[in-house]
Amino acid sequence: MNVQLEQEELVAVKGVITNIIFHKEDYMIATLQADDNEITFKGTIFGLEKDEEVTLKGNWVEHHQYGKQLEVKKWERPIPQTKEKALAYLSSKFVKGCGKVQAKKIVEKLGDNAVQTIMREQEKCLKGIKGIGEKKAISIAKSVKETYELQNIISELTVIGVSPDLTIKLYQEYGSNTVSILKNNPYKLTEMKMISFPKVDEIAQRIGISPLSGFRIEACINYVLTEMCFKFGHCFIPETDLIQQTITMLNHNATEIADTQSVLQSIYTLEDNTIIIEEGKVYPKNFYIYENKIAERVNILLKYKTNHAINEQRLDELIKTYQLQNNMILAKDQIRAIKEAFKSNVVVLTGNPGTGKTTVVKAIIFVYRKLFPNDLISLSAPTGRASRKLQETTNHEALTNHRLLGYSKDGFEYNHENQLSHNFFIVDEMSMVDLHMTYSLLQAISKGSRVLFIGDVDQLPSVNAGNVLKDLLDSGVPNVRLKEIFRQAKESQIITNAHRVNKGNSIIIDDSKDDMYFINQQNNSNIADMTIKSALRFIELGYSLSDILVLSPMRKGIIGTIELNKRLQEVLNPFSFNKSEIRYGEKVFREGDKVMQLINRVNKGVFNGDIGIITYIGKTTTLDENEEKIEVDIIQCDYQGVTVTYKKDEWKEIELGYSITIHKSQGGQAPIVIIPMSTAHYIMLARNLVYTGMTRAESVLVFIGQSKALNIAISNNKITDRNTTLAPKINNRIKNITEFRISLPQTTSSVV
Repeated sequence: MNVQLEQEELVAVKGVITNIIFHKEDYMIATLQADDNEITFKGTIFGLEKDEEVTLKGNWVEHHQYGKQLEVKKWERPIPQTKEKALAYLSSKFVKGCGKVQAKKIVEKLGDNAVQTIMREQEKCLKGIKGIGEKKAISIAKSVKETYELQNIISELTVIGVSPDLTIKLYQEYGSNTVSILKNNPYKLTEMKMISFPKVDEIAQRIGISPLSGFRIEACINYVLTEMCFKFGHCFIPETDLIQQTITMLNHNATEIADTQSVLQSIYTLEDNTIIIEEGKVYPKNFYIYENKIAERVNILLKYKTNHAINEQRLDELIKTYQLQNNMILAKDQIRAIKEAFKSNVVVLTGNPGTGKTTVVKAIIFVYRKLFPNDLISLSAPTGRASRKLQETTNHEALTNHRLLGYSKDGFEYNHENQLSHNFFIVDEMSMVDLHMTYSLLQAISKGSRVLFIGDVDQLPSVNAGNVLKDLLDSGVPNVRLKEIFRQAKESQIITNAHRVNKGNSIIIDDSKDDMYFINQQNNSNIADMTIKSALRFIELGYSLSDILVLSPMRKGIIGTIELNKRLQEVLNPFSFNKSEIRYGEKVFREGDKVMQLINRVNKGVFNGDIGIITYIGKTTTLDENEEKIEVDIIQCDYQGVTVTYKKDEWKEIELGYSITIHKSQGGQAPIVIIPMSTAHYIMLARNLVYTGMTRAESVLVFIGQSKALNIAISNNKITDRNTTLAPKINNRIKNITEFRISLPQTTSSVV
């Protein structure tokens, strides 16, 4: 395909980089020594370092601070032509597996054009050089090739709007064919999940791809389907809705108009490849598989008849023993829940705060250990905070779901081919568990095992697709809902008001108690000021940063988490000459800062949503690819006893955590919770959001803002229904379980 691009007259300047003024990801402002002149340049440049020789091509512009400046459009590293330059390059960090000793031997053998020879002949030319085996030779040759080949590809793709960072990922996927593949079908970029369809459309227009290209229509269908599913938590989209949304996006600013027939044709072209169509519903293929496999596994677990028949009299005796040992009387529903856990292989336990879910779980574990002392019990939850809380309350080891399944970048270690050896699985905070994780858990659980799912169905559903806890309850799977609020819980205004909110009633605050407050502020600026003052006041009263959660419904705005974090940092952990700090892009990290982890890092023992404290910012000595000692910048954090070290390329994995969204707070609690409330957050004001935020508070809950906003949220129970078919799929498979069990041949079984 011929690419028609505007050609510019570019100025070429060759020199050595003397100083890097600003460097953020792939954007750089630096100075270059060109003969006797030092010039400032800027541009989208990747991987250049101080003291490197480069050729820059661009246009002169005037800058208010730097004066005459070169705006770089293209750049290149000259291939070394002398022994000295070849030695410097081969021993640099750009060449993996090659230290100074190996570099000297290579140059001695290959001469001035050592680098060109390696590019042309690859690892073959390194054969026979002492100290360079086959593995190291391949590594050196690959690094040399990538340095210059990738540089040229970056230069070529930057012109059509592909960032260097994205080009590197494409190069890892397609290698030398990157440019030809991308120019033939730029919509492959949408498959990388790193760039949106509208952005790819801009690139495709520069290349000259037809608006009615099949590549474009199919990419748009996949994009719209994925976006709608992840935005609203759906597992499928009605076919008519998908067609309409796709046509709207395709025809936005398009020179040629796509019609229903062309979209419909592309939908059926994609069927069984990336999508599944069933009864007018269009699923992303993996979601369809997850739903069916979950229903299938639940059915298998429920139908499987274990070799241990539970003696009900013995069960009653153990429940009585538990009550006597703990000096308590269990409610009827709690006893029913305990018995149900031994009657059925899959059980769902749900209930609001204060209804005794934790007590039931502890009793179930006690009884199970007495009945099956040799069995293995697994306790898990979605987040590190939730699993630690589960472990504390049950006195039994609890893991995150990811750690339980042995998560790594290659997937889960435990699956349908390599199942876990536990006999009883207890999974807490199921309202947070999405479709994919439920599928992954059930695939790793062998038939004959028991599963207890626990959660509060009135909390926010999972961030990702699915509404699994609700679907399980609606499916006919054995379940118990605890409703009675116990005396101790009734004394808490937080719990009693959470129940009021859940029923759609306004909160009632008793001023004589000190566990819940509503501070009226009408102006958003005043709401922000009072939120800062309240957090500072609790610190003055002796609470730690870890004790306080400031929860906001949204990230943006003056009472959103981004701005609140900046202000809270200034007040709660201000600049000090005694504390190291470091700037990363627009963020400033300082020793003593409260931070939040943004992605799962099982190998580090930290998970998405975990909150910790920065304990050290500075340098540490490590080994580079050539096993030579180098100093690197690090940030070290403490996550409730787990120390995690972040190198510079990992700093994007954390952000300030003084204020977090209510969605991110799920699975965790804190003694103090402060929630700003404003009609500015109107789009997010919903009953389950407020209820979830309230139930994060253990001791004190403070609302700051407009009572009108709180009442709007309480009255808004119009939760967007998630399109799922999990409940009927489970129900269709299990409705004849009773008849199935009756028809089973009698087997010898032991009575416990």
